[in-house]
Amino acid sequence: MVSEKYINAPDNYQLYSIEQGSGPTLVFIPGLVVTTTFFQKQMDVFSRAFRCISYDPRSQGKSSLDFQHNNNVQRGKDLKLILDAYDIDEACFIGWSDGYFAICSYAEQFGLSKIKAVVNLDRPVNGVIKKKGDYAFGSFPHQTLVYLSILHDYENFLGDFIRSFFDVRPDEQTLNTLINEALITPCTIASQLLADNLFRNYQQQTIQLAEAVPYLHFVAKERENMASQWCEKYIPSAELHVFGKHMMFWEYEKEFNAILSDFLQKYFS
Repeated sequence: MVSEKYINAPDNYQLYSIEQGSGPTLVFIPGLVVTTTFFQKQMDVFSRAFRCISYDPRSQGKSSLDFQHNNNVQRGKDLKLILDAYDIDEACFIGWSDGYFAICSYAEQFGLSKIKAVVNLDRPVNGVIKKKGDYAFGSFPHQTLVYLSILHDYENFLGDFIRSFFDVRPDEQTLNTLINEALITPCTIASQLLADNLFRNYQQQTIQLAEAVPYLHFVAKERENMASQWCEKYIPSAELHVFGKHMMFWEYEKEFNAILSDFLQKYFS
């Protein structure tokens, strides 16, 4: 059974969260403009053996809109708010895309004591590629085009953006559900979030996390060379799996869930 809760932040905003199952805790953190719905295929499965918690990040989904504090520092503070509200002493943190940056921000501000393990779902550690060897989604000119598309053609951008997450286009009902949930976040807020990400470099936080706790990294096939070279150099102890596209956990849920299950059994048995 899924339990819903609104958590009050000190600045009078509310975070919508869900809890499902019991056992060791997994915290699923959505990425840019998306919601708990995107983790449905993991929550339903892993809640049979784990306490699964997820939430709509600030300004996304059912959480309050905030036109001022849309940045990774605040996202780290909001993640702490979730942990405190659910009395979580330790958990496996699972961050998809920019949701992984919330983990890095949390670790930077509050330390690693509550982080039992980390799962990075296809989030490079750099905001943009500035020099050879950087691990990011793209160059500054490329990300600038993304930023401008958000501002000037948001609905069409989001449709194309989410469709690009799959090898095979989902059915229209599924696709429309995902797009409509993302569209809840206004374009002005989406652009603030993206802009903050462009200037982030969480390389050192990632190295620190991978040295301190078990670290699992899923990577879309298109980023295989960049990711494998970076991981081999900086976080050789990390477990790396490459397949599918940005939402491989949805499109290839059986393969994804099997890998995640094996990882969790090693450290939560």
